[in-house]
Amino acid sequence: MCPRFHVDRVPARLICCYGGMGTEWLPEYALNRHQLGMGSSGLPDAESGLIVDPTAIRKMPAYAVGLMKGESWEGNEGYGLVHRSPTPSTEQPRRLLLTLDML
Repeated sequence: MCPRFHVDRVPARLICCYGGMGTEWLPEYALNRHQLGMGSSGLPDAESGLIVDPTAIRKMPAYAVGLMKGESWEGNEGYGLVHRSPTPSTEQPRRLLLTLDML
């Protein structure tokens, strides 16, 4: 589980949630990439300035298959999809997730 927004250092990742809440992701206009990772200075995503527009957080529905370009996709350096695992809720405390990485 990756509770903070991040990018993957792989060319691509296929992801599908078979139970529970799907992966959350941010469109490019809704984030400040400079605040990813160490740029956040240890602050939570909501406080670091990473999320420019909190209403823009998107969620993949269960059973949807996503193909996410990562940082290592040729020509996509610096533009990997920014995503995170959703916060578990009392209604959906667990998830069943399948990921396949292109290496």
